[in-house]
Amino acid sequence: MPNEQTEKASQQVLLPIQGLSIEARKGDELPSLSNNSLVSMPKLSDYGYATIFKPGQEGVEVYHSNDIEISTKTEQILRGW
Repeated sequence: MPNEQTEKASQQVLLPIQGLSIEARKGDELPSLSNNSLVSMPKLSDYGYATIFKPGQEGVEVYHSNDIEISTKTEQILRGW
């Protein structure tokens, strides 16, 4: 957890995001996060989704990697794995 505490999941759930595959929707319910949600970006990546983090308060967008094509005007500033 962000406060460095640990917590056991109370049950497994399916995220209510119909556009994701069943496997990508599987998650754990944590009692202390009942009013908030966390989504694992690495898990979405493992199941074939690409996440675009937009600047400032513009949010994020998730697409199936087969459905997007990214073009840029310059080389990337940073690349990692």
